[in-house]
Amino acid sequence: ALTKVRFALARTSQVGLGLLWLTGLILVWSKYGGPGGMPAAFWIKIALVVLVTVVVAVTSLATKQVRNGDTAAGARLPVYGIAGAVLLVLIVVFAVIAFSP
Repeated sequence: ALTKVRFALARTSQVGLGLLWLTGLILVWSKYGGPGGMPAAFWIKIALVVLVTVVVAVTSLATKQVRNGDTAAGARLPVYGIAGAVLLVLIVVFAVIAFSP
């Protein structure tokens, strides 16, 4: 039962990440006129968001491997979770720096 919940949460996080990309792009263009004048902290944040997107994609692939019985892929999942968590904290830090007056 818990495994099914984990897979559902993983899918929800993928959808949420996609929505964040979409709304972030809309915000940058609607409020700031595009990314041209954004500070360096914004670009660091974007690089971190790209990295967290890669972590989500790799986690998704590993999850599919686990479903197919690959126990080695399952052993890597906690590492991906920690990497994602660290990246998310750094994203918030750099967002605050980038968008603070």
